[in-house]
Amino acid sequence: MFTASRSPVSLYKPENGPAFNFFGGVHLTDFLSVQGNYVFNRNDLTLTASQISESGGAFYEQSRTSSQHAVIGDLLLYFRNRQTWFRPYLSVGSGFVSLESRETRVLVSQGNLTLPERRFESTRPALRVAVGIDFRLAAGWAFRYSFSETLRRNAISGQLSPPGQRNLA
Repeated sequence: MFTASRSPVSLYKPENGPAFNFFGGVHLTDFLSVQGNYVFNRNDLTLTASQISESGGAFYEQSRTSSQHAVIGDLLLYFRNRQTWFRPYLSVGSGFVSLESRETRVLVSQGNLTLPERRFESTRPALRVAVGIDFRLAAGWAFRYSFSETLRRNAISGQLSPPGQRNLA
């Protein structure tokens, strides 16, 4: 919280990295399916924090890598039957996501702010929602184009000093 005598700020900047999603499922009806997913992704991060107070200022900037492993079960609702060559869908699912983050290097640091741990990890439940389209290639095989969002408590916010506001979205 900003006051006349104190102004703390923490933020992080993720860079998009590679992501892989392996999945398999079964059709319950022409319009409803269930599937299991394993998702892996890797990102570079930059964590930045500063705090200015009457006694002076402190700041740091830290470069990190992070990786996530997720196991998710989804329910898919299709808008076209299985005989069509393209099938748009919506899905919702839940499971667990494991995040691991490691310090690459401290770019700059001055003052008495506590740096995040060199390595931290977190495994928590998650909710995933997605929208996409399947294009049939051959019997039993399809190409999938999708957008998804996995919602879970942000493990990075708890590592920042000063703490991130709003649990950093």
